[in-house]
Amino acid sequence: MPSTRLLQVFFLVLASGAALARTAEGEKGALTPIPFGSEVEAADGPQFVAADAKNRPYLFLASLSQVFPVLGDGSFGEPIALAAIPEPDAVVRAAAMEGDARIWVLLARGRLWRATVDEVKRMPDLAFRPDSLAVSGAGIAVGVLPFGTGKGALAAPPRAGRSAPLLFGLSGDRWEPRLFGEAVPGREEVEGVSYVELNQRSSLELAAGAKGRTWVANRYFYLARSVSPAGKVLVTLRGDATIRQKADDESLDEIAGRIAGERERVGPRMAALANTGVNAILGLAEARDGRLYLVGQERGGRFLDRFDPVRLRVERVPLALEYAGRLTMAAGPEGLYLAGFGAQSGRWWLPWETLETAAWKPAPSIAIE
Repeated sequence: MPSTRLLQVFFLVLASGAALARTAEGEKGALTPIPFGSEVEAADGPQFVAADAKNRPYLFLASLSQVFPVLGDGSFGEPIALAAIPEPDAVVRAAAMEGDARIWVLLARGRLWRATVDEVKRMPDLAFRPDSLAVSGAGIAVGVLPFGTGKGALAAPPRAGRSAPLLFGLSGDRWEPRLFGEAVPGREEVEGVSYVELNQRSSLELAAGAKGRTWVANRYFYLARSVSPAGKVLVTLRGDATIRQKADDESLDEIAGRIAGERERVGPRMAALANTGVNAILGLAEARDGRLYLVGQERGGRFLDRFDPVRLRVERVPLALEYAGRLTMAAGPEGLYLAGFGAQSGRWWLPWETLETAAWKPAPSIAIE
């Protein structure tokens, strides 16, 4: 019988050919990701894809508290069962593997948890609202929204007009700020557009990088930064800073009018939390060779960007992907893996052979700083 590795290569060649064939059917030169893991029925709830310290990809189905190895042919291996969060209706909003498929950091109900096969432990609280996660060689990084929770080591959120932290790292049992962002609005602004815009300018997607670095990307406009464990920005990829809005790209003035109407109906607090931004960056992952892959979208559709830190070049190729929401991404030995936030939204695979032969073109709109 042929070896397992030969079978994986066989399936890989078939999959690569299928991807290239489907490219011609969509936008010229566009890559079409290949669905994977279809033999496991999609459960309700979130899903997250990640790679372990040995570069092996896994898929975590949060509602099942199960971690599935992703094999070379795109199928799943036997799942690993994690202990469940001991709170009812605890929906996992973000998840990151701690180098081992049996250890995950989870964000649920505004709190952080460390889940293993044996137990779930609650981690130290933050004084700001956690929103995204990544685990690198330097430890856990958490992206936050600049709204206080009244918890944790920090005494209080920053005062109005002062810069708010965007990124924290865990040092022992304390969270330390690593990156700062926009100034916090005053109380009189919280019920209006400034609060909404601040939320959109603070929402992050994170990805682990080499040597303990963390990639920090803004969710609603094109800005991605490589941040050292000490909080130094090493590289910045800067694109269009415009935040597109839903409902035919309505302006912030139009949002203000709509929020005023919502305030009459549901009260100022709920109206202020309205968020109508369109994701500009859906997800990102760094490969073992140091290149960053980033999925974004413009009015014309989705695209895949590749940043080469050696040549200092950003290249782009169209991506034939209908899904337009948040993604988690992982680089494995056979290719790049993508998973939509909801387990029923899809999961896809781009083989390295397909990526290397893709019709990459320079992305002159992205500045490298």
